[in-house]
Amino acid sequence: MKLIDNIKYLFEKIEDRTDFYEAVSKEFGVEISSVRVGWFYRFEIPKKYKVTERLVTFMQNYIANKNK
Repeated sequence: MKLIDNIKYLFEKIEDRTDFYEAVSKEFGVEISSVRVGWFYRFEIPKKYKVTERLVTFMQNYIANKNK
């Protein structure tokens, strides 16, 4: 599975997307609008700083913590 496919799969599991966008925004230091539209509407994840790999880990932890 490609990383982007993994991100799309994990994104489908997130129920409260507003809270998720805010958490990603804080974690990666970007505007919420960039996260919502660029990252999770167009799925254009920045290629620098290994953001894609870090995002997968962040999403896995986010989902695991929300299900506790």
